[in-house]
Amino acid sequence: MAVRKAARTGRKASFAPAGIRRLIRQPELAATGALALVYAIFVFTTFGTGFVSGTGTAAWLDTAAELGIVAVPVGVLMMAGEFDLSIGSMVGAASIIVAVGSGYYSLPIAVSVAIAMVVAVLVGIANGLLVVRTGLPSFIVTLAANLVLAGAALGLSRLLANTSTVSVSTNGLDRAIFAGAWGNFNISIVWWAGVSLVAAWVLLKTRYGNWIFATGGNADVARRAGVPVDRLKVMLFVMTAVAAALVGVIQTAEFQTGNALNGAGFVFEAPIAAVIGGVLLTGGYGSVLGVILGTTIYGIVNIGLFYTGLPTEWAQTYIGVLLVLAVLANSFFRRLAMTRTAVAAAPATMPEASAPSHTTARSDSNVSATRFAHGGGGQRSTPIIELHRISRRFEGTWALTEVTAHVKGGEVLCLLGDNGAGKSTLIKIMDGALAPTTGRISIDGTPVVFTSPRDALRLGVATAYQDVGAIPLMSVGRNFVLGGEQDVTAGWGPFSHMDVAAANRIAIAQLRELGIERLVDGSQLVGTMSGGERQALAISRATRFGARVLILDEPTSALGVKETTVVLGLIEKARARGLGVVLVTHNVNNALSVGDRFTMLAHGVVTAEFTRGEKSREEVLDLMAGGGVATQALGLRGSGAVSGV
Repeated sequence: MAVRKAARTGRKASFAPAGIRRLIRQPELAATGALALVYAIFVFTTFGTGFVSGTGTAAWLDTAAELGIVAVPVGVLMMAGEFDLSIGSMVGAASIIVAVGSGYYSLPIAVSVAIAMVVAVLVGIANGLLVVRTGLPSFIVTLAANLVLAGAALGLSRLLANTSTVSVSTNGLDRAIFAGAWGNFNISIVWWAGVSLVAAWVLLKTRYGNWIFATGGNADVARRAGVPVDRLKVMLFVMTAVAAALVGVIQTAEFQTGNALNGAGFVFEAPIAAVIGGVLLTGGYGSVLGVILGTTIYGIVNIGLFYTGLPTEWAQTYIGVLLVLAVLANSFFRRLAMTRTAVAAAPATMPEASAPSHTTARSDSNVSATRFAHGGGGQRSTPIIELHRISRRFEGTWALTEVTAHVKGGEVLCLLGDNGAGKSTLIKIMDGALAPTTGRISIDGTPVVFTSPRDALRLGVATAYQDVGAIPLMSVGRNFVLGGEQDVTAGWGPFSHMDVAAANRIAIAQLRELGIERLVDGSQLVGTMSGGERQALAISRATRFGARVLILDEPTSALGVKETTVVLGLIEKARARGLGVVLVTHNVNNALSVGDRFTMLAHGVVTAEFTRGEKSREEVLDLMAGGGVATQALGLRGSGAVSGV
């Protein structure tokens, strides 16, 4: 729209150059500016004191490194929408395990370190399972774990060694690995760099990174796309615990002493560094580079205050102020990234979105009942998916009662009914999100059992729910391949990686096949797309990865007239390709525009079934309001003739 208007008026459209667009989308943008400002302030205020010398630089790098080893995996966990506050006690627990094992019981350092890592893995698994199995907030679970670990580490150290501080001697290879140094630069800097590189590779170049962003952005959408959300979260909790244990080992080797109270400050310092670096508290957004920058800022502030001669106790005050400013700056840039400033301009000759020209729109925001012409895909003679006498019970209430339906290729089945009719429950059973209490599902005539949406996807059943199934803070390309990242994997063996550029190109090409031509940049955030474009993304994604049955849950519920027309045109194109389309709606006009067959639901019961042309708009509205056949069907249900209960 802005491009066409600019072409007519001769004025420039409000699109930023490509370099500016990419810069705006970077989560670490504010942290980069903050780091430059903070460093410049301390260079100026500590002039001549040695802050910029090798010794001063090593001091703040060493401080940042130990925090960074923990902060990077904590930041990645936060991107997945979870917290881990047990890291502080895990540092102390690992420290005392190594010190007691090798300093008190004379075990080899390697054995003590292995024991500490096994404990860390068990703590991570326990945290992860408690979060995913109980549904409790990770903040509460890991805060409790932090207290339990702190008490256990302190109690066991006093029980076994009669003290909370145990001396241990490290030398040779053990000391080189965990406490080596080059002048004033400690080996912890190398560990920090290694952890950061691995985390960045995973986040940016593997399917796990895509899963992490999706899980933090919308865990339900990620599950529907086939992402193993629970397993992923448990794995991330293990990573944070292992990283904390590594820091405990490094501190013990460096200072030749184990202390159960080591790492207490990391409980909040690591999340603070991540937030300063641009990680969103609610998940789904952030970068490893941003966490590195946030950790570096923390190190500079702590050491910089020492060089100014001011009391180092003021460090927490400065960090607190910086945290608030960072959150404000990050929020500003994130909002900017979701505006048209961050969107690439399409050529002026391209339409904003194409839609069938033979569809007319009504002024009441509903598409008229004028029917679309059928596509050339043709209908299959046998159904792709069949549901036979499906019932679903929730805590004593029957949400569905003996519903039978089927979908053939090249046809649109409309599920009609008012709110609470059971439409959403039915489609969740169709796509594996729910299991039926009774009844049978068949694919191509063969009975199947869906245990998850991933099972349904493998057999060609895909769903776009009312939230459109897209993650707003992820790019178009990443959203498009979510759950099917293997199709854009390049390289071999350990060097294989997700080709994000290829994902972007494929996404744009597929959208153009559906007539969405305004989008020219696959790295654009989905949150900048219109409602119709998001529906197009969901449809093109499903067809790209082998969907034969496409379920659309209220796809036009929040759209205006023009975008509703576009979406209905997309449904026509899906039918023309031979897909079976299930359109869930309570909008009669939209249903009559594209539907071939219609199934009416009320209170979980099928109250009517008819085909195109058999009923008028007024008759359909009467059925939805509970008249005629609907009343008779509900009466049968109440008498037990339908439900059988």
